Amino acid sequence: MDSSRYQPWVHRCAVLTVVVALLPIGVGAVVTTLDAGMAFPDWPTSDGQNMLTYPWWQSAGDKFVEHGHRLAGIAIGLASIGLAAVVWFCERRRWVRWIGVGVLLAVIAQGLLGGLRVRMDERVLALVHGSTAALVFSLMAALATLTSRNWMSTTRRDVESTRLGILKPLAMITPFVVLVQYVLGGLVRHLGTALYEHLGTAAIVSIFILAAGIAAQRTGQAWLRRAGWTLIAIVTVQVTLGIAAWITRFGLPMLG
Repeated sequence: MDSSRYQPWVHRCAVLTVVVALLPIGVGAVVTTLDAGMAFPDWPTSDGQNMLTYPWWQSAGDKFVEHGHRLAGIAIGLASIGLAAVVWFCERRRWVRWIGVGVLLAVIAQGLLGGLRVRMDERVLALVHGSTAALVFSLMAALATLTSRNWMSTTRRDVESTRLGILKPLAMITPFVVLVQYVLGGLVRHLGTALYEHLGTAAIVSIFILAAGIAAQRTGQAWLRRAGWTLIAIVTVQVTLGIAAWITRFGLPMLG
């Protein structure tokens, strides 16, 4: 950990960017559900009009949803510019400053990828666009963590004295397992394939997260224990949503 002084405004900007990022991700999920990704055949314009002056509130259906996604993309772009500036000028750790720049570059690349998906009318690019959104969001969340008070106040001695045990390998492996699950979910949503692979990997992800959550409770560190409980709560909600989605789409299985 770094001993630099905690910068509250840097952390607040990082958290705000994470919150704003939920907008394009959430609206993007609705776009995929409604298959509205090609509501407009053009980009960066919408039906030939400037994206900011397009009469969004007068539109309806697929165009309303897709243009909302585009506007949410502009919002996260502006938030990322602000975040990069604040981190660059206020953060003392050089490597953290470059993460702030990395967030901005990743958001720009994500926007270009979304535009390329429209111009080429390519569903595989839609899958890539959705999958990389999770990686960009994770980078933003990592920056929010690195600038938090808890992270800054934790010393190297605290880490070395913590009984990590199996938590360390679990913490390193679990994100990659989650990424595989996320990509498989994208295959189901965008291409209509890999449904059972998605379900099987969901069980594996649940096991890994539950194991990591339990291991975090055994470290004795309050902030790790809180993170462990948060992980368990999130995976519980996610599994519940998955079951609800299955029932909505396929109904309840017939027993007997």
